[in-house]
Amino acid sequence: MRNRIVHDYFNINEEIVWEVATTEISTLVDLLKRFVPPTPSE
Repeated sequence: MRNRIVHDYFNINEEIVWEVATTEISTLVDLLKRFVPPTPSE
């Protein structure tokens, strides 16, 4: 999808992009949490 957005942005279906973004965001957040160190509690 990245290649399509970067190189063919005049023919992008925004509904598909939104659908993928909203359905896959929780998976992405879970993956990224592995790389973010916990914040110290105050």
